[in-house]
Amino acid sequence: MNHDNHFSIDDTNLRAVYEAGLKMPYCSVTPVYLVAGECPPPEVGDNCIAQAAKVADILEVKGALHRSFVHEGRHHAVVCECNNDLYYFDPYLMHAEPINLTSIYKSKSGKRSFDAYPSIADKHGAIRKGHLVVRFDQNVSCFNVEKFRFDYVTDEYHVARFSFDLGKKKVQRPPGNDYDIAFASEQTSLSLRLLNQDNGSVNHIVYPIAETHPFQLIDKRKIYIKNRIGLILNWGEVGYTEELNEMALQVGLAGSDIEDFIMHGVSLYEKLAPRHLQHASTNPTNQ
Repeated sequence: MNHDNHFSIDDTNLRAVYEAGLKMPYCSVTPVYLVAGECPPPEVGDNCIAQAAKVADILEVKGALHRSFVHEGRHHAVVCECNNDLYYFDPYLMHAEPINLTSIYKSKSGKRSFDAYPSIADKHGAIRKGHLVVRFDQNVSCFNVEKFRFDYVTDEYHVARFSFDLGKKKVQRPPGNDYDIAFASEQTSLSLRLLNQDNGSVNHIVYPIAETHPFQLIDKRKIYIKNRIGLILNWGEVGYTEELNEMALQVGLAGSDIEDFIMHGVSLYEKLAPRHLQHASTNPTNQ
């Protein structure tokens, strides 16, 4: 273990550290359980903060003394000084490799593009990879991130934008049961997202809480799956069960376990969320 101010790690091990966070399922249901004081099954993962914290914790164990969290609103990522450079790790945005911020800042353009998941075949069979564009402007302490994700239905790329201020880094992560994060107005759905790195695909199972809170009955039939190419399969439709079972196999649970986990999370959400919460009209998540 390296306890010097200078933390060294080779590229292979640095990638392995990042992939520990990347392999954690993204789940916006888990924080609701934690606010309620309940323990969700570990197989379902957690939100972006926990994904980033997974990376940060491993870096710390390996001897990194200068690792911190950066954030825009409720979204969190990790930066760490490695091999005399500053690296950026954002498992939620699913970039394929650790990102060297120092090399981007020193480049002539101050900008670089990185491969990201998912990869989606368009209607002509061409593979459209996701990508992340990281850019520094005039301010050395701020960098901007754009995540481009291809949408099969609209046949175009959609983009989500984030801006991080390195001058506002923090060493401690927010607690897992942070009420304001679990019940943020931008959280328009409760979902579980699974990445398959072997084929670059991403599947989601979703309950649209913004459509029901607080005046409509909770109904399992509102669950839907957004599959690897972006098609929506509503509960009970042809193909839904097959997709659900595939997701369940990936995390080692039964399909009914996943549905029960989500529906109990929805019940907890309805019990604990602010009664007059106004959900945002758009949600730039699940990228």
